[in-house]
Amino acid sequence: MKVTAKAIVNSKSEEMDDDGNVKQATVSLFPDYADGRNKEWALYTPTLSVNMSLKGNVASFCKVGDHVTITFEVDDAEEQADAEEALAASEDVEVQG
Repeated sequence: MKVTAKAIVNSKSEEMDDDGNVKQATVSLFPDYADGRNKEWALYTPTLSVNMSLKGNVASFCKVGDHVTITFEVDDAEEQADAEEALAASEDVEVQG
């Protein structure tokens, strides 16, 4: 089972080396709800907060306001079956709001 969420880089803090180059950065990602992008995903998982550390020049690839796609995938076959069963059960629940 694979769940994909559209996120936006909400904040970024950088640690510089002695030469002024980015040594490491920490970025915070929050869901991007613009245009209903996460409507299906948010129905079952209404919140998301991800903090990620990036090293070296990879840190320069993420800027505040960037849009990213995060994919969560269950690797274990038994856990996969459990996740699919839970999702099927949740589809029987009426969501109000």
